[in-house]
Amino acid sequence: MKNALAAIQWSLIMLAGCVVAPITIGEAFGFSQEEIIQFVQQTLLVMGVVAILQSLFGHKLPVIEAPAAVWWGIFLALAVSVSSPGERGALLVSLQMGIMMSGVLFLLLSVTGMIRYIRRLFTPLVTGTYFVLLVAQMSGPFIKGILGIGYLTSTLQGKTALAGVLTTICAVMMARSPIRWVRIYSVLWAICGGWALFVLLDLNQPMTDGHSEWFVFPQVFPWGIPQFNTSVLFIVAITTLLLLTNLVASIEAVEKVVKSPRKTVEWRSGFVLGISQLLSGVFGTISFIPVSYTAGFILTTKTKERLPFIMGSALILGISFFPAISMFFAMIPSPVGYAAVFISFAQMLGLGLKEYTVSPLDEERILIIGISLMVGLGCMALPLTSLTGIAPIFTTFLSNGLAMGVVTCMLLEQGMRLNKVGRHRKGAL
Repeated sequence: MKNALAAIQWSLIMLAGCVVAPITIGEAFGFSQEEIIQFVQQTLLVMGVVAILQSLFGHKLPVIEAPAAVWWGIFLALAVSVSSPGERGALLVSLQMGIMMSGVLFLLLSVTGMIRYIRRLFTPLVTGTYFVLLVAQMSGPFIKGILGIGYLTSTLQGKTALAGVLTTICAVMMARSPIRWVRIYSVLWAICGGWALFVLLDLNQPMTDGHSEWFVFPQVFPWGIPQFNTSVLFIVAITTLLLLTNLVASIEAVEKVVKSPRKTVEWRSGFVLGISQLLSGVFGTISFIPVSYTAGFILTTKTKERLPFIMGSALILGISFFPAISMFFAMIPSPVGYAAVFISFAQMLGLGLKEYTVSPLDEERILIIGISLMVGLGCMALPLTSLTGIAPIFTTFLSNGLAMGVVTCMLLEQGMRLNKVGRHRKGAL
């Protein structure tokens, strides 16, 4: 019973974090309702398979797989340029090829052991900066999500906002409850209770008629055979670097919370991530990445075991074959999803601050932190309209304050370290 409840909780969290991406991408590309349902199904299928592979053979940790924000942004950015069904098809098959090329690159980096060296760059200073910027980046979308802005309407509606805030307050109270079974399954209770509240207040989105078939096998290359496009090469290179950064940071975060550090997991997790991207290309969906907010979820629920996570992933995999069930869970009100995991994200700020205090905060470390956060937060504040004159890949990179801040922190820390080594050698001479 304990494992079953934990598995349901894991599956609901995965669903809440997964279905938004295919729906928004489908709407951006002008998909029909049936195509969106198929896109959701394919996404759930790949997510379930990848989560099981990672937990059994990759990093061997209970880490949620979610649509990679970088690829998500690229899909949405390029969808603007589509003006006809023919252009849409050509763009989708080239993006499929791009994701598969990124997967091959990950396989090569894993086999050659390059990921191991990249992980060494993730010092406590870098990890702390990652957490602080991640919370900063997500705070805006979270508040908008909880208030229901963009849910039923593009403006704030009092009833929706009140329901979202009440769900958030209840979720926080349950997460801090002295009653163990309430605290451990607080996210599950928050989703179920919040969803019920939205139904009672007539704030839930109506179910679509959708698919006429009750059982559907996944379709291989649903948008057509992938086609090579030289314009995606640079996108692949930059995206792979960003995903690699995210992968290592997520593993570091969950290892610290689970308190079960494992050596030499980088090549295994990177290898499985490569397979994940190949599967995403084959089944025509968005790429996945382990997400670090899992650490906050584990801190909130104290659910560290792998078995419930694997069971929850298997449940997601099973759901992907049934269009009606897939669409039912896709109807979870987005304010409820944001409210349920709000405290999990908030706790990651504490993780970041703890990382900063691993070593004494001398003048040099404070300078690195200050510059890195300024760069990261500054890039987050850049309006996308100011970047329209440059290539889409540069727009994606410059508007990604999280990546810019983390890379800045790495460069500053390693640069100052090398400078110290050089001065020490000169002094020795």
